[in-house]
Amino acid sequence: MALDLQTLFFSTIMVSLTAGGSAIYFGLRDESYRSVRDWGVATVIMSLGLTLVATRNSADELVGVMIANALLVSGMVLIYRSFLIYRLESTRDIAGWSMVGITVITVALWQVDLVSLGVRTAVVTGSIGIIMWRCAWLMSVRALPSARRSQYFTAAIYFLFAMLNTVRTLAAVFADADDALAPTLLDTVYMSSITVLWVTVTLCVIWMVVERQQEQLLRMAMSDPLTGALNRNAMLAEFERERYRCSRHHGSFAIAMFDIDHFKRFNDTYGHLIGDAVLQDLVVTLREVVRKLDSVGRYGGEEFMIIMPDTTASVAMQVAERARLEIQKRGLLVNGQRVELTVSAGVAVYPVSGQDWDTLVSAADTALYQAKSNGRNCVVAA
Repeated sequence: MALDLQTLFFSTIMVSLTAGGSAIYFGLRDESYRSVRDWGVATVIMSLGLTLVATRNSADELVGVMIANALLVSGMVLIYRSFLIYRLESTRDIAGWSMVGITVITVALWQVDLVSLGVRTAVVTGSIGIIMWRCAWLMSVRALPSARRSQYFTAAIYFLFAMLNTVRTLAAVFADADDALAPTLLDTVYMSSITVLWVTVTLCVIWMVVERQQEQLLRMAMSDPLTGALNRNAMLAEFERERYRCSRHHGSFAIAMFDIDHFKRFNDTYGHLIGDAVLQDLVVTLREVVRKLDSVGRYGGEEFMIIMPDTTASVAMQVAERARLEIQKRGLLVNGQRVELTVSAGVAVYPVSGQDWDTLVSAADTALYQAKSNGRNCVVAA
């Protein structure tokens, strides 16, 4: 028994409208969910296009078909746009809107018998397929550092359906059909798959936003809000990871404690905003001096810590000294005038100086205060 493709159309329409409406509802809850909301709007637009395709016999042939196909391709362009919004990128998409224009022109040419139904179907399906390939590429090759799992999964879904659209496009070019709703096996599979697409991708789009927010919350919980450096809890976690690694492989790592010399004077003389700027600039300098695998954290007040994996005492002293010199060299600009900025530092190495957090930090702190006693602006080893 032949499957009724029109019934599949209406089933797909109902699913896509539900998926789009759910995404819009979710997206309206918070401005940070804007990409989900816009994805839902794009899905509803594509649903309207499908509705016109399925009911075209009751509408003017040219106007109905032209609007239907324009809505389908436009909806896909807007879906791509919602991903750009998620990535906080420019939503300018000349290539996408050019495909909408090509679709409209092709339908007009089909109406005056200058192109066949197969060509018209191939142009529409091909345009949608190209945009799906772009979505897959955007979420895989250009995936953001955060929320990678959800992005890769979304890319995989779009990759599969882009391949399906490519097959349907090639089939449409060589097919000899008089009715776009003819119940062919490929079209039946295509419409059934599209239904799965909308349900799956709706969940993926919401997953991407939620996963990114979870990672942002985790970063907020592990970082100092003023300087962006790791907070004490995060540094403790890094310490425990290094301690576990070194205990298994008989390695060593070093910590360096930095304290800004006469920091209270900055607050008293220039105000707390300048004091905050001093702390922020210090973190920037420390990050530029150390390796990417080193951890920079704010221990408390004007004290900062660096954890340096696989580092000996001599190397740790060199790194701390290099940081001290760079901080002194840069100083601080206040009202266009350079103000001297210096730090004192203490260095301790695991396991020689201590084998737990309290002992190692205490050793580095003792060395730091010895540096203060030595006249400040110097580095002392524990």
